Amino acid sequence: IPADFDVRAYVGLPEWQLSDPHEADDEHISARVEFHPDVAWMIETSYRAGAGAAREDFRLRDDGWGELEVRATDPQALVRWALKFGECARIVSPPALVKMARETLEAALESYGGSA
Repeated sequence: IPADFDVRAYVGLPEWQLSDPHEADDEHISARVEFHPDVAWMIETSYRAGAGAAREDFRLRDDGWGELEVRATDPQALVRWALKFGECARIVSPPALVKMARETLEAALESYGGSA
């Protein structure tokens, strides 16, 4: 264990934000995920409780949808998390993350005999 390791820097961070805090910002991606009003309140509650600390920004839009802006070090983990919300979540940026989500869904459908 490195002498300067502080576990408190990792407590409460979601899987997609677990990284070396000394990494350069260019090792992170900025992403935006939108949430249907049926689940936006859960994301807002989590955000207000401090999940993700300064690496996330959440806002509730006038139409009830929520927008979560995140910095992620593990894009695949972020995709897996967002896909758990089904049709109530949309990954909208960056385009590479949207593509990764589509490919993950297509692979899941293929493995279970469905089609996209």
